[in-house]
Amino acid sequence: MTERQQKLVMMLVKYEELKIQMKSMKEEMNLLLKEEGIGSTFQDPSTKLVYKIIEPEGTFIEFQKISYLRTRILGEKGGNYMAIKEAKELGFDL
Repeated sequence: MTERQQKLVMMLVKYEELKIQMKSMKEEMNLLLKEEGIGSTFQDPSTKLVYKIIEPEGTFIEFQKISYLRTRILGEKGGNYMAIKEAKELGFDL
């Protein structure tokens, strides 16, 4: 494995960990937003940023020009993964 590939693997693992953390955080954040209520406003005393809870008009969708697939981790379901068969055909030992 090249140095670049090692760095890429390290970043991909960290990225996937962050996605899991963000999903968990988003669930809790949405619960708190609902409890606070649409139209509520508040300010962060340290940054002076003002927040307003809204009902969005739409959702931003990000279209990436390059991405990656990986094989599944044992127990993973759903999602878009690289086939284990393909990885084996490429000579990887799984």
